[in-house]
Amino acid sequence: MKGTRLDDISPIQKPAYKPGVIQHDNLDDRREVYHQLSKLPPQKRLAWLEWACRNATLGKSSVRPIVAAKTRQLAELARWDSSADVRLTMEIFFDLWQMTINYCVDMDLLLRGLERHARRG
Repeated sequence: MKGTRLDDISPIQKPAYKPGVIQHDNLDDRREVYHQLSKLPPQKRLAWLEWACRNATLGKSSVRPIVAAKTRQLAELARWDSSADVRLTMEIFFDLWQMTINYCVDMDLLLRGLERHARRG
């Protein structure tokens, strides 16, 4: 495909641009997302991630991401261990970005949901 213009590529071959991801992929928004996640208790953080997974699909299929068992175990440990709490926040933070890259999901919807969860605390 060297030397071809994007307009010359058929719609099936065009890369899927994710405007929501691009819009929120900046230092300020990343910090805010991390801060909102860290404000939530571990079990509420996990509940938000489960909700986010339910709102993501792989293309037009019914395939959805799920919360890994190790993330659930880390959330349980994070209730008593502050270092596990920090690890859980980071893990969910990276899961969010990975999910928005690999699945069809509305980043604005996920961030609004995170705000609601954080307000309820």
